[in-house]
Amino acid sequence: MFPLNFVALPRSSILNSKVHPTLRNRRRWWSLAAVLLMAPTLCVVAQPAFAAGSPKLPEIRMHRGNGVPACVTPDRLMAFLKMRNGNLSPRYRDIAKWYRHHGEAWRVRWDFAFYQMALETNFLSYRRGNGEPGDVKPEQNNFAGIGATGGGVAGDRFANVSTGVLAQIQHLVAYSGEPVDRPVAARTALKQNDIVSTMRRLNRPPRFSDLARRWAADARYANSIAAIAESFARTFCEEAQRQRAADNSALSAWPPPTPNTGAKARANVVAKTVWRRGDTPPKQPTEPVAITPPPLPQATPRSSEQAEAAADTATGTNGILSGLQSMAKSMRQNLGQWPAALQDPPAIIAPSPRPADRVPRLLRGSDYQTKQPLLHDLLQR
Repeated sequence: MFPLNFVALPRSSILNSKVHPTLRNRRRWWSLAAVLLMAPTLCVVAQPAFAAGSPKLPEIRMHRGNGVPACVTPDRLMAFLKMRNGNLSPRYRDIAKWYRHHGEAWRVRWDFAFYQMALETNFLSYRRGNGEPGDVKPEQNNFAGIGATGGGVAGDRFANVSTGVLAQIQHLVAYSGEPVDRPVAARTALKQNDIVSTMRRLNRPPRFSDLARRWAADARYANSIAAIAESFARTFCEEAQRQRAADNSALSAWPPPTPNTGAKARANVVAKTVWRRGDTPPKQPTEPVAITPPPLPQATPRSSEQAEAAADTATGTNGILSGLQSMAKSMRQNLGQWPAALQDPPAIIAPSPRPADRVPRLLRGSDYQTKQPLLHDLLQR
């Protein structure tokens, strides 16, 4: 509050008057104190709207450092679901496989999407904690309460189980800060622009923890998802780890084979096959090494029928062999009678024909007129 006489001064007097230095310093201190008092309030307003102490769940989108653990399989998820819901409908028998199929196609952590479905539908019983039916009915195939805003509003409806799972995965893609082209859920197409802009203001990859007070109004929404994930891990992942540790301990306790030192020493010796001048020659053994021949095969006793068959076979074989021997003997005798090859065979000179020498012989005699036609015929040839 300022003094009354200061308020009563004219405008010109206020502008031209000088403030006392002491009063000016006091005003500065009061302004600084007001800023410090308002700072915590401003920080609280700037914080994201999720409950304090909520768990840090994994990021919505999968990447190399954010994948589904190896212990999470569709079969184990279905076994976990049947442990919580003994009256599970047969039409949900492949729902875990659809979560893996659509989750891997859109790069969404399909294991936590499955845990979210278990929370939203109370393990596909579609009943509240007090046993009363919820707003969403089982025939809607709406597994995440998409469009169910409360007060009896049932939300979106999908044709089958696969389409309902796809609608939830696409809605999670929008909550990861990425718009979806032609989503199957009408609620996603209507609200995804606002959802994407809100999640992008986080300036970091959105997590399943950020769904609290956004996807659902419950401030402990992330805690409930984390509780389901921890229950599954205690039942299946820890059991798999214990089994793996038991297998490793059994393998480590198995006695290793005793090494053969003699064979190892012989393996280290390299046979030297190339010798140079000045090298020491290898030592020769002073005593010869006795080599024991293998034992001769022993003849097995035969029956009378086998002996007769062997005799017939030997007779036939001996006859063929004796014939071949006689043929070879006769061939050696014939080869011995052949003359030795000439060392320097004479050259064969073929005589060259000389037709001109025949004419005088034909013209010999007195009857030239008789032999003239024959001579003419010979020359025409």
